[in-house]
Amino acid sequence: GKVTVNGGTFNALKSIFDFQNNLGKNPPVITVKGGNYSADPTKVTSYGSIVLDANYVVVENNDGVWTVVKAAAKIDKQGYATIKDAVAAVKESETITILAGTHSEGTIKLPATLKNVTIKGAEGAELKDMTISAADGNAYSYVGLTFDGITFDNSRILLTGWRNGD
Repeated sequence: GKVTVNGGTFNALKSIFDFQNNLGKNPPVITVKGGNYSADPTKVTSYGSIVLDANYVVVENNDGVWTVVKAAAKIDKQGYATIKDAVAAVKESETITILAGTHSEGTIKLPATLKNVTIKGAEGAELKDMTISAADGNAYSYVGLTFDGITFDNSRILLTGWRNGD
């Protein structure tokens, strides 16, 4: 069987997912698409198979709560809650895919060095009231930096000054 958790607040994962213990050798797979948890739901293994929906990520809040939210971007199969998080994690020759939806994250500063990185939009990806800008300081190097398929609504890419790069 399949169980999908779309949201809610869960203070004890055992009480929520314990029903699997009564279902024999084939407990259902629980797919999580939202909610707030007192522990990371993807780390709870004693209650059967708990997986995140492919377009969701777990974010640990400062108050000991784990929240499952829709990802804003992906690098390969790894989802990121914000585009800023994906930009901070990208490595040479990787592609950041901005997922469908309207994203408003203010200003995103690129790292000082990027090489052969593509930032592309999935169908329906839109940046609203945003600026993607070069790193602070006197030097940055962007070689093979590509933007593709992103809709900009009152947004911009700002790379100015006496800098190095292509």
